[in-house]
Amino acid sequence: MYGRETAKSPGDLRELAPGLLAGLAVAALAADAGGFDPPSWGWSASLLLLVAAGALLVGARRLSALEWALPASLAGLTAWVWLSLAWSEDVAQTVQEGERMFVYLAGASVLLLLGRRSSVEGLVAGLAAAIVVICAYALTWRMLAPGRGAYQVISSDPEASFRLSRPLGYANALAIFAAIGILLALSFA
Repeated sequence: MYGRETAKSPGDLRELAPGLLAGLAVAALAADAGGFDPPSWGWSASLLLLVAAGALLVGARRLSALEWALPASLAGLTAWVWLSLAWSEDVAQTVQEGERMFVYLAGASVLLLLGRRSSVEGLVAGLAAAIVVICAYALTWRMLAPGRGAYQVISSDPEASFRLSRPLGYANALAIFAAIGILLALSFA
């Protein structure tokens, strides 16, 4: 039919790579307590920086001056956070914030280096699939939980340990995560 997009050929499957990478990164961080704890920042930033370096070595697409603005701004902010070690009263917290900034810088760089306008559909699909997998895991764990004390949540509310919050660790975080997944899935409708 005129005006309809043709089916994707196997050669177009490489455009799904950014979506697969984004989905795996989001799922891995979500499964690791939502990326809340400092060890998550180290391994995720390292892996994303390796992917960015590999993309540059292989010959990723060339970025325009405007596209360089995001990673350059994030690199400047990351440098400022690390520079703040000179006047920081809490050095350990500043180092943790610096590690977290590397995740933001690496994620934005990988997205810009590997992403193309033609791969947006794959990116949305990868993110939606990752969110569905994490939410399905949360629901399955909640339904099959062996008892009320299975979550080991520290709270004064006795019902807190029975809330649907795993693996992100916070019920509202899981709800927002699911809402984002719903919006991404609705974009295909």
